[in-house]
Amino acid sequence: MSIINMESALPLNRQVENYLRRLIAQEKYQNGELLPTEMQLTQELGVARNTVRTAMDKLVREGVVSRKKGVGTQVNRAPVVTNLTKWRSFATELGDQIHTESRDVTLETVEGEIARELGALDGQEVTCLKRLKASDTEVMALLVSYFPRELNIEADETFEGRLYEVLETILHRQGYQVLYGVVTGENERSCRFHEAMGFTLRAEFPNAGFKKGRWIGTYWYEKRLRQEDPLSPPVPWLQLDLSDILKGEDQ
Repeated sequence: MSIINMESALPLNRQVENYLRRLIAQEKYQNGELLPTEMQLTQELGVARNTVRTAMDKLVREGVVSRKKGVGTQVNRAPVVTNLTKWRSFATELGDQIHTESRDVTLETVEGEIARELGALDGQEVTCLKRLKASDTEVMALLVSYFPRELNIEADETFEGRLYEVLETILHRQGYQVLYGVVTGENERSCRFHEAMGFTLRAEFPNAGFKKGRWIGTYWYEKRLRQEDPLSPPVPWLQLDLSDILKGEDQ
């Protein structure tokens, strides 16, 4: 099976970038082994050298890799390495390196961008889940998630399993068959996240979105949850028994 799909709607440089991110996650490259040269990658992937260079330049700008003249390209060493091409859950990605130091569930009013993202009105109350992640020696991240109040998240609910997988399970039980995601083309992390979660890129629309005063391209992602016919109305949140997936050890 070819690494690069010439018929895909995903640009070639993005496909090469995704491949490079998978490559640098390998232990030998994390331990300092030189990455393949641009020429080697060009021959292996069957793309133009400029395409490889564009993808590699992006990783250099992000600080993921560094070039040394006369030596080659190496992965930059860091205390904690996370591979965003496979990212599904912060805690799952880092495994035993971190734990949940604290967790807090509150009702908060939202407005502006957060309200718009949730489809809520300015000043509307939503459920806010805050989780403080830490290693044995330092605090590493504060994860903040917002949910509709209808989910009825309580203070002792810890989301056993990866958070986004839990939400997908709930949507599946409600009867939803297909999930859709629309991502701006410049949001590389969100694109990689959707791909890692099993979404398939269905279409690309140049200059179809307007954000921060200018027109930008958008990607349309799709993920099928079930194959059932005929369609039936979704089951309301409050009619679901979610006790088995909303209790347990926090991820």
